[in-house]
Amino acid sequence: MSNTEKKRKVIRSEGRAIVASVYHFLQEEYNFMKENNHDWCDLTPLSNIRKRTANATGVSERTVTTILKEEKELPSTSGKFVSPMKKRRKKSG
Repeated sequence: MSNTEKKRKVIRSEGRAIVASVYHFLQEEYNFMKENNHDWCDLTPLSNIRKRTANATGVSERTVTTILKEEKELPSTSGKFVSPMKKRRKKSG
């Protein structure tokens, strides 16, 4: 495997919850700074929340987007991520 090829890594439910939590924290931080900035400094570096989440958690921006999409689709009753499972063949017999 060359340096340009990366092995895909499965992110389990706890990891997905952490990525979502980091995203929401950075989003709240940006909104707070935007409300209390009064045009004193440039907040452009803070505005790309998905990219910052990806850098902070070590996953790709695409993975962050996928996790956030899954979070929106979660049933409101459980509110928990489900770990991806391997497909297992049923034993006949």
